[in-house]
Amino acid sequence: MQITPRAIRLPPGYQIRRLLDPEEYRDAEELMGSAWGILDRVDITPRHVLVTAQKNGGLVLGAFAPDGQLVGFLFGFLGTTAEGKLKHVSHQVGVHPQYRGLHLGYLLKRAQRGEVRRQGLDLITWTYDPLETVNAHLNLTQLGAVCSTYLRNVYGELRDNLNRGLPTDRFQVDWWVRSGWVHERLSLAHPAALAETVARLPVINRPRGQPAEQSVEGIDLPLLGELDLTFTAAEVLLRVPYNFQAVKAWNLDLATEWRMQTRTALERHFEAGYFAVEMLRGDLAEGKAAFYRLWRPEGTPPWRIYEHTSDEATSSVDEALRQFVQLYNDGLYWKAHEVLETPWRDAEGDERAFLQGLIRSAAAFHKLVVQGNTRGAARHLAWVIDTLTALEPTYRGVDLAAFVAGLRHALAVVAELDDPAAFDRALILPVLLTPSP
Repeated sequence: MQITPRAIRLPPGYQIRRLLDPEEYRDAEELMGSAWGILDRVDITPRHVLVTAQKNGGLVLGAFAPDGQLVGFLFGFLGTTAEGKLKHVSHQVGVHPQYRGLHLGYLLKRAQRGEVRRQGLDLITWTYDPLETVNAHLNLTQLGAVCSTYLRNVYGELRDNLNRGLPTDRFQVDWWVRSGWVHERLSLAHPAALAETVARLPVINRPRGQPAEQSVEGIDLPLLGELDLTFTAAEVLLRVPYNFQAVKAWNLDLATEWRMQTRTALERHFEAGYFAVEMLRGDLAEGKAAFYRLWRPEGTPPWRIYEHTSDEATSSVDEALRQFVQLYNDGLYWKAHEVLETPWRDAEGDERAFLQGLIRSAAAFHKLVVQGNTRGAARHLAWVIDTLTALEPTYRGVDLAAFVAGLRHALAVVAELDDPAAFDRALILPVLLTPSP
């Protein structure tokens, strides 16, 4: 199986950062209603709670469109495990319906991971409906969270569009944000080998056949068959509806049957030592299908093994920045590029984009003045200008407004160059760095 690097970035002009002023918190209240179809404002987290959490170790992040509109939202706070271990509790993530498909939920979670790691914590937990397979794919397959905790009817009856009519059962997932398991899943794109996996692993609830009318818009709506609860295989698959909301809309009784039988299957397998580690979604011969991969590991689970590089062994971002500025301003572009590689790999959100922008600016001028490659230099400069413009005017003490303006001028000159040797290196403006507050 070929594995390729994951490349999910913020669209040009978008920004993810903490909420700052009262108007933004007011916008977050409105966004909750739009994102989740909340019909009663009593179910909306009030802004005074968000502000208090933000000021006391919690986290309230926003995803902002180029026009400044708040279109995505994340809220979490400090909590403890049953054993008293401090953790971060991720309570809400939502994206405005008109802005879905831009991976903003995924990018908000990555930014959350970076913030929590900087607090010195290693665990984030949250809940989601196990029959919502889009959320399952994000949480398990893309982010690398795992689950062995099934919670029955957590919130009682909810009246919003997503939950109305069924018990609010939830997975509580564990996201071990310093583990190699999570680092690998955030760094790699795993191709969806659904048919091959279904052929290879036993399905513990292979569905019974059903009449043709039990298909809605090409989505298969099978009835569950008998559960296989022998627990002999180390890995098994549990089939769930590809689109649970379509099942609910078509037949609430069928949706209730799915809820009850998957509850039994998951609770029993979790008790037997299995973890839900992946959501597989895609096309089979009978239509679109979705499966949980349940795994019973031997020994220490890989998500409890931390990355080999410790935080203490990694240079601080501030120190790396000082080294970068000195080398860059001295014209040692490749060495400048190298000192930011390690902090860039550990960074999240805006900080990751910022560091990558500096790295690629150094790479651009190395290509230009050392390799004579004007096309490669222009490509890097255009990317850097597009990325760093969203972080202006300053970021981590760097005067980005002046830096980007210099890059724009340099790019205009490079685009007209016939001879790379004719480029005037005086056009490469120095990076101006002031101490971070």
